[in-house]
Amino acid sequence: MLVTATPFALLARSAIVLLLCLSLQLQIAPGLANLSITGCGSDDSELKEEIEKQFVDLLTEELKLQEAVADEHSHHMNVTLAEAKRVASQYQKEAEKCNAATEICESARERAQALLLKERKITFCGSEELGN
Repeated sequence: MLVTATPFALLARSAIVLLLCLSLQLQIAPGLANLSITGCGSDDSELKEEIEKQFVDLLTEELKLQEAVADEHSHHMNVTLAEAKRVASQYQKEAEKCNAATEICESARERAQALLLKERKITFCGSEELGN
């Protein structure tokens, strides 16, 4: 048994699908976009209405599938972004440790250089006293 729908109901469903298409900015599959139902079932109005209903159902299903793919892509991008932030934070911590170690080494080098200079002065003064 064919389910009949009024032309207004079919027009309303088509408008809803079109609005979904525009609001989600999704592309309709090429096979569905070029599907024509103008000559099919033109002798039988019930058949024509059923074909139109099935066409609208196909478009609706295509939109749902594209939305699911977009949601999956969005989820994947969010997971990737979170992982990138985690790795960047880890590298930042390692860089801070490295900078702290570099500062410690630099201050130790400066102290060693000062001690070496002091030791040279003592050695120089001692050698002058021995020479006199």
